[in-house]
Amino acid sequence: MAGKVGVDCYDYLINSGFLVGYQNELQLTSEGQELFKSLGIDISKEKKDANFIKPCLDWTERRFHLSGRLGRLLLDKCLAEGLVKRNSEDRHLTVTSKGEMMWDELNKNRRVSCDFVE
Repeated sequence: MAGKVGVDCYDYLINSGFLVGYQNELQLTSEGQELFKSLGIDISKEKKDANFIKPCLDWTERRFHLSGRLGRLLLDKCLAEGLVKRNSEDRHLTVTSKGEMMWDELNKNRRVSCDFVE
């Protein structure tokens, strides 16, 4: 998940304590594991993969986004649930109204919030 939505999502995961570490040494915290479980993303088999969590520098935004298997699982889930949609002309993602409601719900009890809408 790249672009503005991807880098904002990555920042949210880092700033909320769901991911810890620096660059290629990222780890999912126990709270992060619970978050992904609550989203219906099963990571139990995936986290043994060497490419499970990878940060990637977004060339347009010049900030990191979540890559690797976890990034793909999150993107697939967001697309399947209608939380984001792809722009038909390029690879940009747009957060849907359903996605906005989900992010608002996630932000309610967090000490850090993130605005995914441009």
